[in-house]
Amino acid sequence: MERRIRKLIRVSAITVGALLLTGFVVVAFVINYVFTPDKLTPIVLNVANRSLDADLKVESVELTFFSTFPQFGLKVDEGFLVSKVLNDSLPQKTDSLLAFKECVLIVNPLDYFLKNKISVYNLSLKNVAVYAYRNKTGKANWEIVKTSSDTLAVEKDTISQNKFDSEIDIRQVELEHANLIFDDRNTEVYSRIDDVDLRLKLALTKGVSSLGVEFENKNILFWQQGELLINKVAASLQTDIEIDRSTALWTLKNTGLTINGIRLDVNGELKRDTVTKMVGVNLKYGLHAPSMETVMNMIPEAYVKRGQISAKGEVKVDGTLEGNYGNKQLPAVSLNIKINDASARYEGLPYGIDNFTADFESYIDLMRRNPSFLNLKILHFEGGTYQDSSRCQSGGFIDRSTYNTSY
Repeated sequence: MERRIRKLIRVSAITVGALLLTGFVVVAFVINYVFTPDKLTPIVLNVANRSLDADLKVESVELTFFSTFPQFGLKVDEGFLVSKVLNDSLPQKTDSLLAFKECVLIVNPLDYFLKNKISVYNLSLKNVAVYAYRNKTGKANWEIVKTSSDTLAVEKDTISQNKFDSEIDIRQVELEHANLIFDDRNTEVYSRIDDVDLRLKLALTKGVSSLGVEFENKNILFWQQGELLINKVAASLQTDIEIDRSTALWTLKNTGLTINGIRLDVNGELKRDTVTKMVGVNLKYGLHAPSMETVMNMIPEAYVKRGQISAKGEVKVDGTLEGNYGNKQLPAVSLNIKINDASARYEGLPYGIDNFTADFESYIDLMRRNPSFLNLKILHFEGGTYQDSSRCQSGGFIDRSTYNTSY
């Protein structure tokens, strides 16, 4: 009896092994002799260029299995995507939307036929360059998805008869070593983000969808109306976003924004208006762990050499980002800092802060619809060789065109 069972197990194992080996041989044959890069590349290019208002060029497209086991995938090398939205004839620099060294897409095609669901296991791009451009009239080079005649009514805020109703589950989108440029002539904003690593997770359903974001970069440069406002800023972001597709409302949850090592908590909402093509912004932010040590670490090392610090006192730092973005509008920024009975001292330095109290608020309107201002309500300082106690109250308006502040 035992011999028979052993023999049955051995035969079953040999059969399964033979089937697996046959399957791998068939897959290897299909990949290497049927779906070769020479045959796949023109098919992918044809499908992409017919569905996009853009010109996609790639060096090669190959089917993967062993490197993405147990799923099939597509690997694309040396891709360039040139938008045709702004220019139908000769392409300009502003049309160069995307370039990448390598792109790997792993999907489950069976989910679409069996569950009416698009499942993307992974979409990764390496060494990416993105140039997002919008002209003065508000037309953007990234609006490249072609819209059929029966879906044009969406722009008029009506419901299309052929509305896409499948669920989309994107488990992971990765960008490695990406350089992003955002050039918005409509709002006179130019921003460059260097060496970005980005990870996204998206679950798109008929009701409320979710989006997870992890982002970090080495430097952010920001110009507005010809003025350099931000430079040498390293940032990272972690957030979960709840998306209500029926109202186009994005709600930020569990959001942490770190700027040059200082962590902020952010919450609020973003709402897109499909008619005016504007985004309503209503965000609030504050220090994740308010402390005098955190405030002292916000001072650049060019002014204070970093070292071991001992500090105490009550600190509150918060602000808002409110308004519309798009159609020549930018949201306004406010910042409030309150420090009460604080003291601080760096190790090894003979001087320090014995007592510090301040109440400061500011408001910056980049579009200059309303006056921007800095208001130092209270300042009380004692420290070092200066033992006098003083209080002052002052307020001022900022004229960004001349960099003057009037009090």
